[in-house]
Amino acid sequence: MRSRAMSVAGFITVSWCLYSLAHAEIGISLGGVWTVSDDDRGISVPGQVPGSMYTALLDNKVIEDPLYRDNDVKLAWIGNENWTYTRYFNVDNSVWSSQSILLVAEGLDTIATVYINEIKIGRSENMFVRNTFDVKSAVKPGNNSIKVVFESAVGFAAKQAQKIPYTIPPECPSQVQNGQCHVNLIRKEQCSFSWDWGPSFPTQGIWKPIYLVAFNSAVIEDATVDAFQDGNSWNMDVHVFFNVVTSGTVTGQLDIRLNDTNVLVSKNVTLSPSSNDTSITVSIPQSVGIKRWWPNGYGNQSLYDVLITFTADVTKEVSSVQRRIGFRTIELIQKNVSSDPNHGKVFESEDFYDLADELGILIWQDMMFSVAMYPTTSDFLNSVTQELRYQIRRLMHRPSILLWAGSNENEKALRQNWFGTSSNYTLYYNDFITLYVKTVMAVVQQENPRRQYLSSSPSNGLDSEREGFVAQDPDSELYGDIHFYDYLMNQWKPDNFRIPRMATEYGIQAWCNVRTLQDVFEEADMSYCSAQADHRQHHRGGSVEMSAEILLHLDLPKQGDQQQYFRNYIYLTQINQAMSIKTQSEHYRRYQSKLLPDGRGLTMGALYWQLNDIWQAPTWASIDYSGRWKMLHYYALKFFNPLLVSPVLVGNNLQVHIVADEIPIMEVQDPSTHQLRFEPVTLYSDLVYSEVDRDDVPNLLSKTVHAVEGLLTVEIYSWKKFQPLASWSVSYKLNTTAEVVFERDVNSMLTEAGCKNTECFLFVYINNQIDGTNNWLSFADIKDSSVQKAQIAITDVTQVSEHEFTITLASNSIAPFVWLEAGDTMGRFSDNGFLMMQPKVSVQFYAWQDVDLHSLRSALSVKSVMDIYS
Repeated sequence: MRSRAMSVAGFITVSWCLYSLAHAEIGISLGGVWTVSDDDRGISVPGQVPGSMYTALLDNKVIEDPLYRDNDVKLAWIGNENWTYTRYFNVDNSVWSSQSILLVAEGLDTIATVYINEIKIGRSENMFVRNTFDVKSAVKPGNNSIKVVFESAVGFAAKQAQKIPYTIPPECPSQVQNGQCHVNLIRKEQCSFSWDWGPSFPTQGIWKPIYLVAFNSAVIEDATVDAFQDGNSWNMDVHVFFNVVTSGTVTGQLDIRLNDTNVLVSKNVTLSPSSNDTSITVSIPQSVGIKRWWPNGYGNQSLYDVLITFTADVTKEVSSVQRRIGFRTIELIQKNVSSDPNHGKVFESEDFYDLADELGILIWQDMMFSVAMYPTTSDFLNSVTQELRYQIRRLMHRPSILLWAGSNENEKALRQNWFGTSSNYTLYYNDFITLYVKTVMAVVQQENPRRQYLSSSPSNGLDSEREGFVAQDPDSELYGDIHFYDYLMNQWKPDNFRIPRMATEYGIQAWCNVRTLQDVFEEADMSYCSAQADHRQHHRGGSVEMSAEILLHLDLPKQGDQQQYFRNYIYLTQINQAMSIKTQSEHYRRYQSKLLPDGRGLTMGALYWQLNDIWQAPTWASIDYSGRWKMLHYYALKFFNPLLVSPVLVGNNLQVHIVADEIPIMEVQDPSTHQLRFEPVTLYSDLVYSEVDRDDVPNLLSKTVHAVEGLLTVEIYSWKKFQPLASWSVSYKLNTTAEVVFERDVNSMLTEAGCKNTECFLFVYINNQIDGTNNWLSFADIKDSSVQKAQIAITDVTQVSEHEFTITLASNSIAPFVWLEAGDTMGRFSDNGFLMMQPKVSVQFYAWQDVDLHSLRSALSVKSVMDIYS
């Protein structure tokens, strides 16, 4: 039940006009210092653009840190006020003499009216659109003023609620969120009015670049590039949109060049204000030798720059834009699988998608509709249409974008009556269809028809469509994807989890790291029972749920000093979060090649919620607000490792699964049962004649053989001894990408080892214990096991390089959940929260800042789980 994007990291002011409108003859940036004012309170301060009124007030020390203690509530007045941004700029004769002058505002947040020289030039009511205003008649030579008057988004949303003749729920967030109402009625960052993982800061401001563009003919406004394969040939559909001078026609030449190749296609075009776009399909000869873009781990992320240039015949003005693309094909398989029987935040910045393209990370791209019903007034739908056209044109060339998802959890919310809509279901169902099918899907199909669109997530995909886009059970395990949250069940027990086609959300809360919390808490606040700790919990009942989950497996900390108790409690919440998400993630991965008789299985994806925080609090994140890793993030390195060894108790049997990802696979269907399975491709000939680039074949073949063949060792240890009590080894060769390679009766194994289930644990590894892939499993809950209190010491710290250090630990006993911290020094460890099975262990620390050896050694601390009970 989350809005799905990540927090905004910051802004960059660019000095010349090299933005979405590409290269024009003349560009003037209006970024930099503006005056930010609130007439009601007499506040007037300088403020940076891009930015918001909060950043301006903070930079000028009008307010203290909005995240400090309960300042989100104390500073709520800021979001209720109307703020104005003003500045002056100079227009010289070269600009003034141009036939056309445009003001381009790439992001106004949110309800904004724009004036130049006190002349109103336009208005915007959508945070996610780029606004382009014709200001030729408003500007003058010399000094000019620009003013952007913002209306409180909180007040504007309340006015919209009064205009609509029926309730669009939810009207307000949960009271524990201390948020604002009716955010779903306006096109603004949905979490800015609060969420269960974040505070309410209803921002106003110019949050993206703003600039003038002056020209005499035509300039490129947008350009889309859609790479696709036709047989063995690659093609590019290029669609170019222009801003054209208001009078007459413009002719010129459009050139499409695929950089670093000999591909160049030209086209003569004639443009006018009413005919301001053109398309061209570029066929790429096979002799060019296009290399595919592959997701991370499956091959190289080959990227190509497409340079699109327009040269006007008369003025000789040149306008150009560059798009970096990847050649890849993606198919969302939604066909029947036979057996016997068969999140809203903002559209991210270019930097985010650049990194995703370069690293091969696939993006499940939500539109900004999340966990709510939405209005379908003509004004709202027109605004959404403008928003989607702009964002799709901006992003559709990105190879990293897997699909467009119309909404987050809104199909499920409607069908399951989350907001009391069942009494007038037809009304809200019609709104759902009007927004996500007749509007959003229609725009996607027009702008980017080759990319898959899903009306909601979770959803049954094609099966939801067959049921009119709102399935009877939109969370079915047999179709599409699911979201799974259950905060009171045993999440260390795999049998409790569902077996879907794909799990696109699941998670559990844990507190952020202690040092991160200390940045915004006073010393007296560092208590489980403090008002500030309670204030940070935005999930109703969340604190009780965290404690209940801990008590299933571990005792709560020893009572005593309240601050120490809280620190230990935070540590336990992170253990529980890490183990819960580990258990669930491994469960999904084990089922990727297994199909049950009732049709469940073939689980082909898992996305845990969530990656990062936007404040210091108990949340679902694995990286906290400061950037410090919680225990979960260290665990994710292992449970999402391409090669996974996963032990699981199934009744009285122990099963050890090997899961191999990031290798070439082929889909195989049994001719008699029609069951599907996925087999590794291990033959050189099969790879050569596949879609894999021939240069990648040797590496992929070596990688595949390493993943599917090996030696598995299974050991039972006593919690009291470093040496195993019993050991079993078996060679394996995988026939599918996930299968059981070892299975035995647990009781017989414990008998052979000579220990009880409360005295022992299981350790498994591939090839070798130290460097190989490994995992462990306790036969009983930790609180019921004979885990010893280990004496762990940091015996040595050595500096390897400027920012890398080796830390040596020594222990007199096996210790689970060993946790290292580095005080104020920012960085990460190579491993953390781990099971220490040897008397001496070395861990690397990678500092994100300059730190000397002595300071780091003094800052380091270590503990394991039994330390908190003494």
